[in-house]
Amino acid sequence: MKQAIKIGLIGTGGVAHMHAQGFMSQRNVQLVGAYSRNAEKRAAFSQTYGLTAYDSVDAMLADVQIEAVAILSPTPTHVEYATAALKAGKHVLLEKPVAASSAELETLCAAAEAANVVCMPNHNYIYSPEVQRARDYIERGALGKLSSLWMIYNQKHWPAMGAPGVTLWELCIHHAYTLLHLAGRPLRVTATGSNVFFDDPQADDQISIQAEYESGLIAHLWGCFSVDDRTSNPWNVMFKVLGTEGGFSHSWNDLQFGDAAQPGWDLAGYRDSFKYAQQRFIECCLDPAVQPLSTLADTRDAYKLLDAVALAITQRRWVEIEY
Repeated sequence: MKQAIKIGLIGTGGVAHMHAQGFMSQRNVQLVGAYSRNAEKRAAFSQTYGLTAYDSVDAMLADVQIEAVAILSPTPTHVEYATAALKAGKHVLLEKPVAASSAELETLCAAAEAANVVCMPNHNYIYSPEVQRARDYIERGALGKLSSLWMIYNQKHWPAMGAPGVTLWELCIHHAYTLLHLAGRPLRVTATGSNVFFDDPQADDQISIQAEYESGLIAHLWGCFSVDDRTSNPWNVMFKVLGTEGGFSHSWNDLQFGDAAQPGWDLAGYRDSFKYAQQRFIECCLDPAVQPLSTLADTRDAYKLLDAVALAITQRRWVEIEY
């Protein structure tokens, strides 16, 4: 079995720094190069991390030493770049949301099924040891019959970033795949959203979702780009599951350090989630027997869930989810 893998980054924005730092901390990875459509940003990023700057995606994919790519570019480019990488025989780690629509996602799924390589969505929140431990105990039945699940996110971003759908698809995709990972498929959802911060008054910057399960479990999902929680017991990012025999709770505020150059960068739970997801991706690339904890099939379910949420927000009603 191979002992290491060489990786290129497509995209050099804020999240790319998290990925570069994460990959460079891994023992079995050599981070080789980076590409961005912006030549100045591409050069600066590559110089910061000592990488080769590729002047096109095609040039990176044509480099035989590159075995895998992490696609970190804007969402509308994801499926195009991922499809090209898969056809070139490169393993793909794909930032969320992996596609701009459910239809685009199906195109990607078809390309991934035809390729004999890894295509893993970067559903990074679930890769933390705390969440994995919770899932293990839930699956054992140690918490008894689940009654409620909570996932709460409050991180103020930038008022100019607001656009219709950005909070739902850029933020609440995390809630969707985490819910599916811990509790499986809900039957139906209802949701509401509002604007208190974004410049665009038509853009929701906070969304509340409720999901119902056949078992009686009710999930409460809250995603907010408009405020920080500065109280003594902050709910910046937290997870809670309660059952008849026990419960689980985890907060990213449990370990916090440094400056928040961008929202969440001072929270160890956020930083480390990239590292843990990358570790699994590398293991999948090096050993075909290893599978991602969240797959493109799970992504399809997450998109079905969020499509239902979007309809629920618009129509202010419960919506059955058609998987």
